Amino acid sequence: MFCLSLRLTHEQGPPQHDHHLRTAPTERSRVRRAEDRGHYDSHIIHAIVDAAYLCHVSFVDERGPLCLPTAVWRVNDHVLIHGSNGSKMMKSLAQGTPACLAITHLDG
Repeated sequence: MFCLSLRLTHEQGPPQHDHHLRTAPTERSRVRRAEDRGHYDSHIIHAIVDAAYLCHVSFVDERGPLCLPTAVWRVNDHVLIHGSNGSKMMKSLAQGTPACLAITHLDG
């Protein structure tokens, strides 16, 4: 088993309580459609990750785009994903290949 850690980063600014920290959206991650539904507060992002068991990791390799399901969990400000240290996904991500991690919750 191999786990890859992805850090949730926060905006620079005055010290705040952890539940008030905001993850700074990048130009790629900023919500554009229905912007009022986008949230960047750490406690909301942490709750979404904490309630998930599964995520999908997308990346591109020499064969083309891939989207793979895997287990996900959080430890402090790190999102961890499960995978084999021999898998193409983990090898690619460890080398710095750009990727997208998606968590979906279907409620009701």
